[in-house]
Amino acid sequence: MEYANNKKSNCESGFTLVEVLIATLVLAIGLLSIAQAFAQGMVILVNTPTQLAAKELAFEIIDDYVVLGEAGLPADSIAQQQITTRDGRTFLVSADAKTDPLNGDVIVTVTVSYCTSCGGVVPTNPNAPNVRNYRVEATIQPPPSAP
Repeated sequence: MEYANNKKSNCESGFTLVEVLIATLVLAIGLLSIAQAFAQGMVILVNTPTQLAAKELAFEIIDDYVVLGEAGLPADSIAQQQITTRDGRTFLVSADAKTDPLNGDVIVTVTVSYCTSCGGVVPTNPNAPNVRNYRVEATIQPPPSAP
């Protein structure tokens, strides 16, 4: 009489150490990718209010210059640089105006610079690392001259 062999063979005994290590590696890579995406999302979330404040400031200043330009004020009346604080954030505002010699239009460029990780320090160099710039440009047509 023959008895059935109840022993499992070695190839059916479960996961090998190599399989467990590969599965752990794949899981670790996936978790690190998720953590990195989360960290990048937090950076964007933290910087968004500053970006919005910079855009609002740039458009307010450009609107003021458009009103001044339409009133016939010369381009020289534009302040070149100023430091402004808005919503607890400090910005460096640079303005430049150039007159087009062909048609007399004034092209005003306003650049708002802010530092993303300087702890409220005013950015003195708009090209430095961690300094972000928001630029707005407007063309102002001079008022028609009186006949």
